[in-house]
Amino acid sequence: MICTNPQEGEYREFLQKLERELDAFAAAGLTLNLWWRDDDAVAATVEIERLLALAQELRTVVALAVIPARAEASLARLAEGAPCALWQHGFTHNDNEFGEGRPLPVLKEAALKGAKTLDRRFGPRRWQRVFVPPFHSLSVPFKALLSGLGYVGVSAGDPLTPSLEDLREFGALDLVEWPQNALLAPEVAKRLLAELALRRNGKSDPERPLGLLSHHLAFDDRGWDLVVGLFRFLARHKAVAFLPADRLFTETRR
Repeated sequence: MICTNPQEGEYREFLQKLERELDAFAAAGLTLNLWWRDDDAVAATVEIERLLALAQELRTVVALAVIPARAEASLARLAEGAPCALWQHGFTHNDNEFGEGRPLPVLKEAALKGAKTLDRRFGPRRWQRVFVPPFHSLSVPFKALLSGLGYVGVSAGDPLTPSLEDLREFGALDLVEWPQNALLAPEVAKRLLAELALRRNGKSDPERPLGLLSHHLAFDDRGWDLVVGLFRFLARHKAVAFLPADRLFTETRR
């Protein structure tokens, strides 16, 4: 399903507001540490090639949330040596696959099957053991098991489930408003600008990395142009620093 794109005027207005907020960030001596995740990777596609080219241009590493049950050999070949971290996106990517109400043994079995599938497809050292629940739906009791299952962290959406002391967690702000199936909808812009204001005003930790979430299969050419333009705009601003996703769970504090 291809997302609808914002009107040109809406997009320009959003960038103007974002620039003003980032200027205020810089004036306050603050840095916005950004990282990037893209969901639903299964195969080498033109869209993923475009995504990886942008990551290389930005001199960063993008996290690809890979659906284990559908991952193809072509993705493994494309990812070899590319600027991407590979994370586990559930197992089959069904609705509520790891959500509340499902038996814990079933969730545990599915997660481990997914991990073993990624081991076979990419090699156990090529992918990073970060769990990305499909549709941001994650059972809290199952979440408490993830460290014991060998995962180094979890990355979902916003708002997050309650944090756990022994599990590192970094959520990402989705660039798509899914109820309206709209890229960079006004609701998305408001959430991003509000988050920056909270950080600038000391009501949220300004140093905590902020994730942006894209969906390579959901954008048409114009949508990709807008996403590329947004990331290039952010990279040019003096208040922004891109954090490679493969370092997120190994070098940054919670």
